[in-house]
Amino acid sequence: MSGSIELIDKLLQDHATIVQDTQGACSDATALANLTQADKDFSPGRLDRAEGIKKLQNTIGDCESGVADHFKEEETALLEVFKNYGDDNLMGQFHTLLKQHQELKDRFAEAKNRVDKLVSGEFAGGNWNASANDLMTYMNKTRQLIEEHASTEHTLFRSLREGLSKG
Repeated sequence: MSGSIELIDKLLQDHATIVQDTQGACSDATALANLTQADKDFSPGRLDRAEGIKKLQNTIGDCESGVADHFKEEETALLEVFKNYGDDNLMGQFHTLLKQHQELKDRFAEAKNRVDKLVSGEFAGGNWNASANDLMTYMNKTRQLIEEHASTEHTLFRSLREGLSKG
């Protein structure tokens, strides 16, 4: 049982890191949008823009990988803890959260696809700017969904942990 508590504690700590990482991605997207607004005559080969979008691409990839690893641990090891120690109510709530994992994975895959298109220079001039702004909005919504998901998980995991600590 102490291993289960340690697992829950680790995953709770991971939530703080994941939310911080996605905020970083959104901050990068905001900076990128600000760059495009500040320079309306932007040229795709410009160094600062290329560096900014490349950094955003790396950040999205890092976030996608980190979230996938975290979800995998929840979907395997933590699922066993819920099966062994959770009641029907906790298990039902946990299954709802597990379903959200796929939506969040899909959002990161879409963000990665969008940033790859921006990096490739597939969009010209105003279309690039519009696509960059759309990506910023998309990443902000993704960050919001992850924060809500992590908060709900945090509450649920704390409930399970409290039950394990008593029993």
